[in-house]
Amino acid sequence: MIRFGKCGLFASDSRFGTNKLKYPIHSLVVFDSENKVIPVAWVIAPRFSRGDAYWWMRALCN
Repeated sequence: MIRFGKCGLFASDSRFGTNKLKYPIHSLVVFDSENKVIPVAWVIAPRFSRGDAYWWMRALCN
């Protein structure tokens, strides 16, 4: 899991090949004031490249 943002309040985790179609699953979570995890988004795509990830992560941040 990669944490980033102000005080590491936003985290990202990727799983590859864990579903029936073998698509990558990318989970985005945030942390509350008690440092508990709250899932906010899942992205399932037929491929996962740096450019694709940058595009949708930037859209979520905006």
